[in-house]
Amino acid sequence: MGTLSAWIDAVPPEFCSQEEKHAVAHLLANLPPCSRDIGLEADLGHPGNLYAVGLAITRDDERTSALLPSGRDLRLHKLALRSAAWRRLSTFVLAWLHLQARSLGPRVPFVFLEFDRAPTWQNTPCIFVALDWPLAELEPQFRQQAPFAVPGFQMVLQLLVLLGDRAAGEQAHCLARCWRQLPEGGVWSHVGVLTSRPEVGRRVSLLLPRGSVATYLERVAPAVDSAPIVQLLERYGAMCHFDRVGKRVQLELDVGEHVSARVGLSLVPKQPEGWRPLLDALVRDGLCEPRCATAALNWEEGAIRPLAGGRGLVPYLSHAKLVVHGERATVAKLYLGLRDPRHC
Repeated sequence: MGTLSAWIDAVPPEFCSQEEKHAVAHLLANLPPCSRDIGLEADLGHPGNLYAVGLAITRDDERTSALLPSGRDLRLHKLALRSAAWRRLSTFVLAWLHLQARSLGPRVPFVFLEFDRAPTWQNTPCIFVALDWPLAELEPQFRQQAPFAVPGFQMVLQLLVLLGDRAAGEQAHCLARCWRQLPEGGVWSHVGVLTSRPEVGRRVSLLLPRGSVATYLERVAPAVDSAPIVQLLERYGAMCHFDRVGKRVQLELDVGEHVSARVGLSLVPKQPEGWRPLLDALVRDGLCEPRCATAALNWEEGAIRPLAGGRGLVPYLSHAKLVVHGERATVAKLYLGLRDPRHC
């Protein structure tokens, strides 16, 4: 992780203070060399407030083997000695790459490790697993079967068990309800185990047709007021990928015995040039500081060329996210990153 820890210094102060850069560099330097892609979760409304750092892990990257139990990197062994979460992650990677490669491989294209600052930097990651579904399992009539009999849903439960999260009883039934109520065209895109936030439960990331969002939330999340979310879809729809009713919206729900009242709404411009109007709108709505918007645009403009004249990592913007709780969006976050140009 030496290259990634060195490049954290390229992040502008609007997203990460100098003090935090030292802490993040120290964190990354003590992790196994398992990724070529670093992601940052920054607060658009409060300059210098970095929420988390993430690493993307893919099956076809040789660096992922650094997370195997048989790996020779001493950093993994030190982490595994101190943390059950790291031992479970290592066991999962062994199953993903080798022991259950035929079943897990087609289902899981990549994994994202997220390290929170809460209130100090945690070296125990939250683990987000990306999901691929056979088209047949996305058909409404297929989902009307008992969810626990659906191979894909069973695989989600197995993934959670591998990662140390046994969803049982009402928690499992709440997950099943979230699956069964998916509208036509709806997809579970990720499931996450929030290891450093055990009180939250597990996180489910959904892609829902825009016109189905309100009905879906009413069916699975009675604690959520869908009206503010529908208003936000109207407000930002013209600037984002969900500009039409049939377009998919990405929502994040925290699922325990019930679905939490907090909802994450992802905002992705339709084109790279769409970042400016989107950030301008967030500034006008009081969710983004102007200097953070300027820093984001400068970062995105740098994405067409590697930093330092062609060497090192390429900067990019991934997406923004609104945290909606109650009657309004309370926080706007920006997800930006640095990646190896050979993997762009």
